[in-house]
Amino acid sequence: MAQTLVSTGCRYMMAWGPNASVWDDAVDGACIERNGDLDADDPAFVMTTWHDSESMNDVFEYCKQFATHVALSPTSPTYIIHVSDTENRDALLAQYERA
Repeated sequence: MAQTLVSTGCRYMMAWGPNASVWDDAVDGACIERNGDLDADDPAFVMTTWHDSESMNDVFEYCKQFATHVALSPTSPTYIIHVSDTENRDALLAQYERA
């Protein structure tokens, strides 16, 4: 999944939940493997953060505030990838909209 995110142009990946730092490390590794060591201003750089002890609402608010990173266009789409045994699409989208 990390390699797919990097290869399809992901610019900012935020991981939330137990072991969120594992996702962060995986995307960092995939970015380095694909592109080498990049400067944050490089268009192929993927900014990553992990949020293993914050509420989902705090993460969504952070996303909306900081996803306007200088490398991102204000019209860049936001994707929520929910890896879980439980389907929760509608609730997550509603929570994101309220944040």
